[in-house]
Order: sequence, then C-alpha cells, then structure tokens
Amino acid sequence: MRYVALVLAVTAFLCACASGTGGSGARPQENLITAEEIAESQVNYAYEAVERLRPNWLVWRPGRSSTDPKPLVPVAFLDNTYLGDLDQLWTIVASEILEIRYLNDREAVYRYGTTYNSGIIQVIRR
Repeated sequence: MRYVALVLAVTAFLCACASGTGGSGARPQENLITAEEIAESQVNYAYEAVERLRPNWLVWRPGRSSTDPKPLVPVAFLDNTYLGDLDQLWTIVASEILEIRYLNDREAVYRYGTTYNSGIIQVIRR
C-alpha cells in the first residue's frame, strides 16, 4: 500500500513539474524569432523585435586577440543578401517578417564566407 501511495505521489509531482513551464508553454528557440513572437511583442521594426526578444544577439563581443582587438559585431542580412550594419534592421517593417535568425560566427562563415566571422542577424521576409 505504501508503494502505491509513493508511486502516485511521485507521479503527481513529476506531472506538476512538467506542466510548470509558464506562459504559452512553448519555449522560444535561442537562434530564432518567429512571426508569432514578433506579432505578440507588438513592435514595428526588426531591430525592435531583436532588442525586445533576443537582446543578447546585439551584444558586441571583444576582438579575437590583442593583435586584432576590433569588436565582433553581427551584420544584418535580408533573406540571403547582405544588408549592412545592424542599424539597417530599423528599415524592415515587422509585419513583413516571416522569421529572424541568428547565425553565430561558425555558421555565418560556413554559409556566407569569412567576411562574416562576427555573426549574422538574418531577416526572412514573408
């Protein structure tokens, strides 16, 4: 009898823990902002969406070495085309966005070449 009570108690505890994710239940992906997230955040431009939903994407990282101290700052892409510095994200209206992706330095170099070794914030339009 004690065994059954223990199993029921543990089961109830595990169910409570599993359902306690908060919010809508879906955890946001670290390197992706969806159109749904953008709509819920009620922003007007891509930059605002990134700033509000994934502010860590906008953080400058220190240079790779003392011989190359230039800070590493991601650049903006629109679809698969280089757009410019991150201020260009202010030119993209939120309602036109399907998703925004962050490509870290390794992913960016692999997809687009060594020019983009500081990462990319890529906006994909609808």
